[in-house]
Amino acid sequence: MKNLLFAFLCLISILAKASHIVGGEMTYKYISKASNGDVTYTIKLSLYLDCKFGDPGAIQTDASGFINVFDAQTGSLLRNLSKTVNRQNAIRVSDNAYKCIKNKPSLCVDLYVYETNVILPKRNSGYVITFERCCRNNTISNLSNPGTTGATYWTEIKPESSTGANSSPVFKSRPPVYLCLNAPFVFDHSATDSDGDSLVYELFTPYIGGSTNRPRPDYNGGANGTPVFPNANRLVKWQSPYSENDQMGGNPIMEQEPETGRLTVTPTQSGQFVVGIMVKEFRKGVLIGETKRDYQFNVANCVFDVVSVFYTAKTNCTNSSVAFSNQSSGAVSYHWDFGVTGTNADTSASPSPIYNYSKPGTYKITLVARNAVCNDTFDYSVIIKQNIKTYLGRDTIFCNAANLSLDAGNPGKQFLWNTGQTTQVIQVSKTGKYMVSVTDAPCIAKDTISVIVDQTILDIGKDTTICQKVFQPYVYTLASNFVNYAWKGGSNTNFVNILKPEKYWLAITNANGCVRTDTLEVFQIQPPIIGLRDTAVCLNAAANFDVGIPNYKYNWNTGEKSRSIQPTQPGNYWVEIDNNLCKAFDTVALNNIYPGLKLRSDTFFCGPFSYKVESNKQFANYRWSNGSDSSSTIASAGGNLSLSITSKEGCVEIDSLYLSAFPEIRAYILGDTVACTASIITLKTNDSMNYRWNTGSTESKIEVKEGGTYWVIITNKVGCEDSAYHIIRKNPLAFPNELYMANTFTPNGDFLNDVFPDNKFMDIQAFYELKIFNRWGELLYKADNSSNNWDGMYQGKPCQQDVYVYIVSYLGCDNSKHLAKGNFQILR
Repeated sequence: MKNLLFAFLCLISILAKASHIVGGEMTYKYISKASNGDVTYTIKLSLYLDCKFGDPGAIQTDASGFINVFDAQTGSLLRNLSKTVNRQNAIRVSDNAYKCIKNKPSLCVDLYVYETNVILPKRNSGYVITFERCCRNNTISNLSNPGTTGATYWTEIKPESSTGANSSPVFKSRPPVYLCLNAPFVFDHSATDSDGDSLVYELFTPYIGGSTNRPRPDYNGGANGTPVFPNANRLVKWQSPYSENDQMGGNPIMEQEPETGRLTVTPTQSGQFVVGIMVKEFRKGVLIGETKRDYQFNVANCVFDVVSVFYTAKTNCTNSSVAFSNQSSGAVSYHWDFGVTGTNADTSASPSPIYNYSKPGTYKITLVARNAVCNDTFDYSVIIKQNIKTYLGRDTIFCNAANLSLDAGNPGKQFLWNTGQTTQVIQVSKTGKYMVSVTDAPCIAKDTISVIVDQTILDIGKDTTICQKVFQPYVYTLASNFVNYAWKGGSNTNFVNILKPEKYWLAITNANGCVRTDTLEVFQIQPPIIGLRDTAVCLNAAANFDVGIPNYKYNWNTGEKSRSIQPTQPGNYWVEIDNNLCKAFDTVALNNIYPGLKLRSDTFFCGPFSYKVESNKQFANYRWSNGSDSSSTIASAGGNLSLSITSKEGCVEIDSLYLSAFPEIRAYILGDTVACTASIITLKTNDSMNYRWNTGSTESKIEVKEGGTYWVIITNKVGCEDSAYHIIRKNPLAFPNELYMANTFTPNGDFLNDVFPDNKFMDIQAFYELKIFNRWGELLYKADNSSNNWDGMYQGKPCQQDVYVYIVSYLGCDNSKHLAKGNFQILR
């Protein structure tokens, strides 16, 4: 008892921190229609508020309701109602949901009603009427972020052109203030409809609306914000593991009967749970409206004197035992009424009875649980279906092809055959075991039938032609899997002696008692003889191999199917002939005749030539490509030379050679013939592919210091070659050995005497060094090649007009080292 009290005080503490929105619904009532098409409706908002733990300030601000109007198709906000709707006096919601309860939770819910008439102009898209409010209680268990989640209560008024005059359904009863933990809750959540439309009930996911920043959105916006059109993106977020189909858990979980609206649940967890209950309105099978109730159930840990509750399957079958699981508590005696009218024998005092219903129907089972203080009643309706039977007939054997209809009976039920078919009747024509399950859940009937369609075909073999010169008797044997054999002549074995060519007749009886007959006829013919002969033909000539026997199928190893073939390639050829009665085989060889002509190999010539070419052996006839008809010919021009011969057998053979004629090449050597003793002479020959000097060099040019005779052999890319020689004589006096050095120069840019010494010293690739100093001995210029001269500049500036000193050392034509000194003057 202390634990129950602690859980109850915890719930009270949690609720004390809550907001004030408990639930609500929006409905409308058709009043009248004006001549211009305007329709007057009464709009009614029912708003449930927490009057014990809710925020009093928030409840006070709800003294008037901001009800808004949207275009149902575009979602655009049209206006609020013609005036602010004031609420009616509070209606205290009853907490009497249970009997025999000892401790009623201290909770309070008030219902406030906002009602007004509104004229809505004719609109083809219809209207959506909404009310938004924040916030829900922050202790709700089945929503994510409940404390900042508001609610939207809304209804849609469809165009009168599509529905006619219509008023929305209205729920009959108000939900209770609390539910009790682990106690069954049964509530008539049905509605009435003034138009007599068909109503269907289901659970739905409630909508969000308003927030802590915009708690009461209205048409004029401002600090409260502008209302938002309710759509699929504005649904509450269920806290795992809850969902639209399991909104508060329980065992069993919450269920709403689609036809009656009856709401049942046995809560197994205390806390607060938002649920969505919707009634759909159908007229002539078309959905024309929906009324949604969004409500918070408080689940408390109650203490009962006695609780009546049981569980059983919703649907059962006749003549099957229905077991009832009694889950009541606190009772000392029970009274069961199994709902069978017209009898008092459908009762029981057993705690957990079993009852057998003999007739189909819907039965309301009632359990009254009693103790000395109180009694509690719980009822539950079950559906009893007529148990079904099915019979497919006796197992059947057919000795010939047949088409059998298998009928499972029980039209309108569900069928599943082991063939995968789902119809009441199926057609079968093959051997097999056929099984059907007939279901009218939970009732199931099954039956099986074996069908044998004996399609045995007796085939004792094809008629046989024996291709033999002399008939040889033999034994013909069949499989031994038949019950009886009857051969013409009286034999009853599975074999027969074939003694001569004639027709043999057999009748058999198989294991199914079916009789089959067949015949076998044996013929004898003489085998054919093929006479192919080996032959030889000239190269690439065709031979003719003809079988010579008509009206057969021919199969050569070449793949050809004709009576004769004309092969050109030497080799072995074979043929098989067949007329489906006899076969014959023969092989023949084809060889080639090779005359054996062979000319010399290709060759080449550099310059004019005369070359004799002759046949390697004697033939009957010769024909050269240059017109000669003898066994040899003289060639003096380049090109292809061919010979065609005819052998004594008449075979033609051709061979050829190619004579390459290239022009002669002429070698020469360029270079000095007389030179200084100190000179290095460059000798160069004409361009070719390969070079061979008497010095051993293989380059196109060489450098020599000594006098004498030099020769070179050159070879071009086709192999032609030539040689040349060159004589060099050394003379120490070929050039002056003393240099002329000028005593002045004028570096003024007139291209006359602009550089020093400009002595035209012949470059013999010998040693040369020039140095120029000013009068103070400072080195101004230095050169190591006689082709280099001083321009009178030093460090980028022109030297002044003055006297300068030079020193030049060099190797002279006499191969001796010389030294000259002197001075010169710059004139500017």
